[in-house]
Amino acid sequence: MHVSQPTFHGSFPGSASSCNIDFPVVHYPCTVLKPASLTEVAELIFSSPNKSCEFDPIHTFLLKSCLLTLIIPITNVINLSLSSGVFPSPFKHPRVNPLLKKLSLPTNDLNSYRPTSNISLISKVL
Repeated sequence: MHVSQPTFHGSFPGSASSCNIDFPVVHYPCTVLKPASLTEVAELIFSSPNKSCEFDPIHTFLLKSCLLTLIIPITNVINLSLSSGVFPSPFKHPRVNPLLKKLSLPTNDLNSYRPTSNISLISKVL
């Protein structure tokens, strides 16, 4: 008779097989930082490279060209996040890509790669 042994991973509390806990959302309002100004946010966006991530709703160069129209809502989102202590969920999901550490390393060896993550521009600014 074969008795299955629990997996090592499954023995940790919080592993997928044993986690039935609902963790409360804890908000840590920020009372130390002053709200970001429109000028500060605009300067950060304008000084950013024109690279875009697939999570950006519009390309960075287009955002920069429309920034006079969009700066108020973007700054409001940033200040609301800072004042409430909540980082918006849509901003938390990066795209992780493998990047070869050196061109001389073998491409068929996973140890030759390091992970890189891409997040949206607004996540970076925030």
